[in-house]
Amino acid sequence: MMDSPCGIEMVGYHNKDITPAQYTALKELLRQLKSVYKIPDERVVTHSMVAYGRPNRFHPYQHRGRKRCGMIFARADVRERLGLTAKPEIDKDVQAGRLRVADNELYNYLFRQDYPAQIILAQGPERQFIIDKDHTAWDIARALYDSPDTRYLFPDGRNFSGSEISDWGRIPSGTKVEITKAGEDLGFEGFYTVKKEEPARAIAGEGFAEKSTVYILPSGMVRTGYEMNSGASTRRLLESLPEGTRVLTGYVYGGHVKKNRSASWIAGRKWNYPSTFYYLPGGGIVSGDEIDDSNIPMNTLVLFQS
Repeated sequence: MMDSPCGIEMVGYHNKDITPAQYTALKELLRQLKSVYKIPDERVVTHSMVAYGRPNRFHPYQHRGRKRCGMIFARADVRERLGLTAKPEIDKDVQAGRLRVADNELYNYLFRQDYPAQIILAQGPERQFIIDKDHTAWDIARALYDSPDTRYLFPDGRNFSGSEISDWGRIPSGTKVEITKAGEDLGFEGFYTVKKEEPARAIAGEGFAEKSTVYILPSGMVRTGYEMNSGASTRRLLESLPEGTRVLTGYVYGGHVKKNRSASWIAGRKWNYPSTFYYLPGGGIVSGDEIDDSNIPMNTLVLFQS
């Protein structure tokens, strides 16, 4: 059985069929991988089944539904053409309460066999949508909602970038949203960096004071949300995090590398994952796929996804 996740990248759109040549190549690649690593069909999943988002202003909790990419690979007819006879019936993270559903339409598409295959979605790298009572900025732009590459054209003619808007609850209905950056290009979100003083709750939502939220302050101090909320002085910091603070949600504070505590002892098989971070004694941060495992400095802090 394969011990680590393996990702396959396909060129195309999340809601458009792939080409016959891509079907042929992908089917053969899957056949070989499944045979060599003994992978059952139900463990061949779409990116949208595993991608998750950190808390934000619209969904103040860890959530499923950050990305719709690869969603067509949940369709029964597509999977059949790829030689796949089964797929996941449930989202175990949602079932266990680790994540909540932030996109009901996508969730039903992925896990309900009888859900219609046609969902009206955007196509292409340049897209325009309109905000109304049923569609927020996050529904349309996902993690790019507050990006400087996302433009909001108000009905009265005013035009703002996502980074210029602060009151997301008062965007008027009829506002046009233009996304000029490929939204499916987000990859792993990693650290959220505080650009101006912000309350921790606005960044990490309900998990702002949990052990799974980690704060790296400009001073170099590293604390979990639980630790920050336990002291009077650090609790005040949570109410107004200084600019430059870096925030991770959904992470384990693994502790420091010592002679008898290697990175693999701390993080297990996740020690070299791209989503695992090493906070070096000098203040630098490298990811698991960048770290030199033969030369990790003592007292390096290891942070890995829970």
